Amino acid sequence: MPQSASLNDVSGIRPLEHAIGTGSPREAFLTLLDAVLAEERSGPAAVFAHENNPECLSIAEGQGGPRGTSLALVDAFRFIFVLGGTYRAIRDVRDRRQDRVVRSGEFYWIRPDDWNLVRNDSARTVLSVIFARNETRYVWYHHRREGEPERRERGARPEAHTALRYHTHAGASQELLHAVALMDAAMEKSAVSCGAVTARASARALLGWCLRELRLDANLEAAANAAGTLAPGRRAFDEICAYVAEHLQSDLSREQVAGVFRISEDHLTRLFRIHARCGFVEFVRAERFRLAERLLATSRLSVKEVAAACGFNLSEYFIKRFREQHGVTPAAWRRRHADARRAETGSSGA
Repeated sequence: MPQSASLNDVSGIRPLEHAIGTGSPREAFLTLLDAVLAEERSGPAAVFAHENNPECLSIAEGQGGPRGTSLALVDAFRFIFVLGGTYRAIRDVRDRRQDRVVRSGEFYWIRPDDWNLVRNDSARTVLSVIFARNETRYVWYHHRREGEPERRERGARPEAHTALRYHTHAGASQELLHAVALMDAAMEKSAVSCGAVTARASARALLGWCLRELRLDANLEAAANAAGTLAPGRRAFDEICAYVAEHLQSDLSREQVAGVFRISEDHLTRLFRIHARCGFVEFVRAERFRLAERLLATSRLSVKEVAAACGFNLSEYFIKRFREQHGVTPAAWRRRHADARRAETGSSGA
């Protein structure tokens, strides 16, 4: 990467579209991280920690729309690095002035089991890295602001997002896991109160380890190819599953998801028949109910709020389908689960 490289070179839709067009996502992310590290020699301009606020879910509306919000339950440590535009994390959906605004060159740290609610009414280009158990996922995406020209092939469905995705062939190395732990420690309130230098240095180090992980991944891929352990279509299937898990609150029709991954609907169905032993729609429904069970068991969200968080527009329909699946209503299931937990706690403490 030339020494003159800057975030301006990767801040909009055109560099992302070019990267997608190369057909080499890992090489694109290597180039992207090189550019980021060349620009941020002393670390990101600012580092912020996500503030979990599940209470804001109750009045979140218009999820997935240009004027609405995007909502996700985070399942692993991750960071957002803003390449261009603004990333607006919502603290109170009723009061835009309270948003955490993350600007170009700034770094946003999110912990597992946090709800991340983001406004979709401003353009942004973002690098996100997710430290999942079995792989490290890299996502480079651009979100259109309302009124921004749609850049798509004729006949294609307009999408708010344009994204490039890649995941490694194995879980994070011990060195990368250590860098993640140091980053998280730097974001503790006691550490942040001592100043931003440690947080910025930790963020830059983590970016460097993410770059190293990508370079090492080439060897892992070569070894997997030599051993014949890469099942055809498996990586595409894994990418789609990760996308589904991140977007359970949104529209996940066959047409929409096939369009996101630039494959036919028939091929999408075939991937799930081969690797999940079920249809795509069945898989999504099962994931929605799995999330619903988790929320009913661990949160104080109302049944209506749980329905919305799991992608059901009508709580009545959610209750009907949940009863068909579980034999009881969501409220009754929650009571049974709470009673069972209390009984288990009581017996273990006896």
